[in-house]
Amino acid sequence: MPERDLFWSEFLRRQDDESVPYRLLSWLETYDVNKLSQEYAEVYVRVLRWFLTATDRCFRDRTTKCLYIVGRRYPELLFNAALDSLSINDPYVPERMLAAAYGTVMAIQFAPGSPDFHRVVLAPFAQRLYQQMFRRGAQHATTHILMRDYARHTIEAALLHMPDILPRRQIAYIRPQFKFGGIRRWGRSQDRDKDRASPGSPMHMDFHNYTLGALVRNRNNYDFKHSGHKQVVENIFWRIYSLGYSLDKFEKIDKDIGSWNWRSEGGNKVDRYGKKYCWIAFFELAGYRADTGKSGRDQVDQRIPEVDIDPSFPIEPPALRVIRGDFVGKDNASVAGWIKSGPTPNLRPYLRRNSVGRFRGPWILLDAFIEQQDLERNRSVLAFVKTLLINMADRERLLKCLATYSSFGNRLLSLEQTFYTFAGEIPWSDTFPMLVNEEKLELLTGRKFIERIPLAGASMADLLFFASEGSKEDKKSGYIEREREEREPFEVELVVREHCWESYHTTTTVGLNVPVLTKEIASFAKLTSRPQTFDLFDSAGRRATLCSDLGTAYGPHERLIFYRQSVLERYLQAKGLDLIWLVGGERRFKAKDTALLHHFAEKEKAYTQFSYVVERSAIL
Repeated sequence: MPERDLFWSEFLRRQDDESVPYRLLSWLETYDVNKLSQEYAEVYVRVLRWFLTATDRCFRDRTTKCLYIVGRRYPELLFNAALDSLSINDPYVPERMLAAAYGTVMAIQFAPGSPDFHRVVLAPFAQRLYQQMFRRGAQHATTHILMRDYARHTIEAALLHMPDILPRRQIAYIRPQFKFGGIRRWGRSQDRDKDRASPGSPMHMDFHNYTLGALVRNRNNYDFKHSGHKQVVENIFWRIYSLGYSLDKFEKIDKDIGSWNWRSEGGNKVDRYGKKYCWIAFFELAGYRADTGKSGRDQVDQRIPEVDIDPSFPIEPPALRVIRGDFVGKDNASVAGWIKSGPTPNLRPYLRRNSVGRFRGPWILLDAFIEQQDLERNRSVLAFVKTLLINMADRERLLKCLATYSSFGNRLLSLEQTFYTFAGEIPWSDTFPMLVNEEKLELLTGRKFIERIPLAGASMADLLFFASEGSKEDKKSGYIEREREEREPFEVELVVREHCWESYHTTTTVGLNVPVLTKEIASFAKLTSRPQTFDLFDSAGRRATLCSDLGTAYGPHERLIFYRQSVLERYLQAKGLDLIWLVGGERRFKAKDTALLHHFAEKEKAYTQFSYVVERSAIL
């Protein structure tokens, strides 16, 4: 492996945009792959596979995407190549070959017009993956947490469509916690070069402290005397040396890479070779520690944050202009007067639309985030829409409580978030979870009461109140008396959650915060995904959800998700539910120079909140 890296991977690192490797990637990214012959596709896959040894992250990510592109045209060809790659001694190669294969499965599994894919192509691939990676004594079993994740969920996708391809006992072997396979006896080694302070050293501070620290329980950052952390560090050194790494081989090259990274612009990242070997060891050790209950993370069955690519390669939602109203206004009022008593944005016309862009409905707006700005006049409006589903019997009681709110606040308007789920796993995979807080709201009723709290069971906040406000009589009685606001509980159902993907993971998927339908709602309607989109489709192949994202992160913005009215109404009728929209937001001061905000806030109120409720009967 080191010899290949010193020759081949170094050759790849030194290529530029005009070189053959980069031109091949650019060509595949833009070519109509339907015109690609199988003979040429086989050659491309064979070549692309060896591009995956590269330490240039962008180049390696683009290569993975090109393999995915070819795989969607010739899945069996890619699957066979992925299986063959398991014998390659550089885990960088089979890891990404399995990623591309899994991405291909996600793209094709629900696509219309591929009736033979499941039994003829996917089932044999899943069975061979099981034989080679998960059965007892499997030749290519591994603790590499990413390789195992891609392979496992490929098999899970196959089981979704063909539950009979593996017996129940074998299915248990593909699911955590894993008991066998891969490196099960981890050696320990000191840093052989600890006396050589070199920028070319394999392990730098952030990786040493933060990344490896996540594999250990009950450790504070920068606690390098922690016994568990010391063991993990020694495990990593042992593994990179067993892979063939040595500082003597890579020190000069890694110094050059570090210097190049320091000077480079545009966000492209090239890993040092020492870092490559450390990443391989990390992912293998992370899987082992998850299997043995030693991981520093509580939920070992969840995907780790260090996942570096979404192999379903989603593209951003379409940028559709839906909101036509001008919420900041053209009036001559001062900014202070506008903030205090300006008009409340009317979002009722957007709650039901006959069409959205070129997509015919009718559509129901489920969730929205809107910001409009006029920085010349220091005006900004934020507006949110959130949908609640409530039992018919509780509807009037809920409306009565909501009427007492002057603003809804984050508790009512925020969404539950999902991290590290691939877009192509929505909604079918176990990585796309049910809502954690399904969902009990406690709303203020507007009524107040006096609560007597025994000192022995008082919270810290109550004790602080007692110390400052408690009377002599309170102190004698051993109780605290506090005025409380009465709350009333409601069982409601939420319909949207937020899919999150940070931008630092990969250049092939931008940072995204996308509203998506909850698993509960999508599963009831039997909705399925399509390649590279967050929208879901019904059994007839019609688009059932429509997400739009227009604008920039810090400028005017509208992000909305719509649900096809007919599909939603079937759910409401079946469950005996009614729909209520919460609309909230604020008029606020905003300027290019934040110092102006501080100056304004010293004299005037910098924002005013608004909120209102819209009932289903007023719109539908």
